[in-house]
Amino acid sequence: MERSSWVLRRPGLSLSVTGYCERMGARLDTGSFQLPPRARRRVLVLGSNVDAVENLVLLLREMGHDVEFSVNAKEAIETARDFRPEFVLVDLALSAGNAYDAARRLRREAGLEGARIFALVGSAEQYDQRRSREAGCELHLVKPVDPAFLASLLAQGQQRTN
Repeated sequence: MERSSWVLRRPGLSLSVTGYCERMGARLDTGSFQLPPRARRRVLVLGSNVDAVENLVLLLREMGHDVEFSVNAKEAIETARDFRPEFVLVDLALSAGNAYDAARRLRREAGLEGARIFALVGSAEQYDQRRSREAGCELHLVKPVDPAFLASLLAQGQQRTN
């Protein structure tokens, strides 16, 4: 079994994915994330902060998932049509209203009815939670998301039922 090693390098930062997880208070033994083919998920990440999106994409790929990403709502819809994600992680910090609109459009898109859409947010305000639910997001995850918790959500893998 071959193991991958990823290192995130930014000005003033050099951190392995394992190091990133440890900084977030979680332990990631990449050997434990060797997924059987049926457990690999198709995940679309949508956010406007390129560094944050890239870091999340690296983490998800390290876990063994197939990941696509977009930094704008229009591109995300087009990517989703081709990629057919099982999960969509939408950063609600995307420019004013676009994240909610993107979630609504993804929820209505033919072929994506079963996709699970999770909102990534900076706070757990009731108002934001209500807006994200109205837009079609089934979970409201406060950043930074615990990598172990995210892994467990993706491992569940069942399609949206409501």
